Amino acid sequence: MARSKAEIKALVAGARLPERVVSIPMRGDLAAECERLEEQLRDLELEQGGPGASLSGNPRAREVAEQIEALRKQMKDSMLEFRLRALPKRRGGKQPTWNQLKDANPPRENHPVDKENGCNTDEFGEQLLRLSIVEPELDDEDWDNLLDGLSDGTFLVLVGYCFGVNQSDVDVPFSFAASQILRNSDSE
Repeated sequence: MARSKAEIKALVAGARLPERVVSIPMRGDLAAECERLEEQLRDLELEQGGPGASLSGNPRAREVAEQIEALRKQMKDSMLEFRLRALPKRRGGKQPTWNQLKDANPPRENHPVDKENGCNTDEFGEQLLRLSIVEPELDDEDWDNLLDGLSDGTFLVLVGYCFGVNQSDVDVPFSFAASQILRNSDSE
């Protein structure tokens, strides 16, 4: 489809950096309690005859299951949604580019992960988070609390999402669910 010069200008002027929304649980401590309760359910199964034994009608099993569901609800309620936006490609803007950020954090000597990634991954990761997370707006106290409250694993997952939004290309997404709904609605 050939576009007019005006259409091209409008599309280029409307270009926006890629974004992604991710949710991260802020109450990782609740997972341990869920695991403890799951262990109680496994013990109750063993008492009832072994793994896979039915626990329906067992009042203690129901009580434990309700506690697990209450904890799962608390964990879901603790999910914080982050909107991530890619760093700009062009130098000289308000925000550093991906390469400028990497250059500002050279790899540490004798650090294989840094060498593999071409930067000091500890410093780069935190700075990348601060630059890529555009919502919610976090003040310095929020950042300190967030970084102190994340495990290394959760931190790396969040940094991984930031890597993804900055290093992946953008394509028109396809939703199988939406397609099915519309197809089924049209046939009715």
